[in-house]
Amino acid sequence: MLAIIAAALLIVILGVIIIANLAYHTPQLPQKNETDTSSIKWDEAYNILIPSRYKYEIISISNGELNSTTALYSKSGEGDSIRVDFVTFDGIEPKDNGAGILVSTSDYKCTSRYYKGIQIPCNSGYGDYESRLAAYALPTLMGAKERLMASEVSSAIYGGRVYEAVKLVSEDNRITVWVIENIPLPARIEIYNNDGSIIIANLKSLE
Repeated sequence: MLAIIAAALLIVILGVIIIANLAYHTPQLPQKNETDTSSIKWDEAYNILIPSRYKYEIISISNGELNSTTALYSKSGEGDSIRVDFVTFDGIEPKDNGAGILVSTSDYKCTSRYYKGIQIPCNSGYGDYESRLAAYALPTLMGAKERLMASEVSSAIYGGRVYEAVKLVSEDNRITVWVIENIPLPARIEIYNNDGSIIIANLKSLE
């Protein structure tokens, strides 16, 4: 009887080890005041290769006015280019404007954009406010190899839970992100625009 119990426990332990090894692991997060490892690259904080679908709530604060939308992003393709399509939500109803972007996986630069099902140049804006707001949470926010510097060990909310997170800041101080270990996208993104407006993107879910 004891042999059977021991064998069952061994099987459970081996299963846990296998699952743990298959799980995604972020690079070691930098700690504040470290000298040689005090930064990570944008494509390590925002690893577009991992999730297939993810959702952000995006908030805009400008001249005392607050606007927000929620966007669901869906990834397709592989190799050198990945396409990210997204829909915004008016309450619980999706608003599909055929918005998307083709992204180079090597540098996170835009190859082309899509709107209303039509391919448009990368320097063309999306035709509705919600899609323009949702675009702030795309991987093209920064170059893939641009670095974010560790600011402090902080906390962030994801999935209704509070996690320890590392707060990282871009070299120009315009972008701040909160990264949680083993989550391949920033839990929170804050963007400070030159016109004084602030964009905040909070990760709501990922698959």
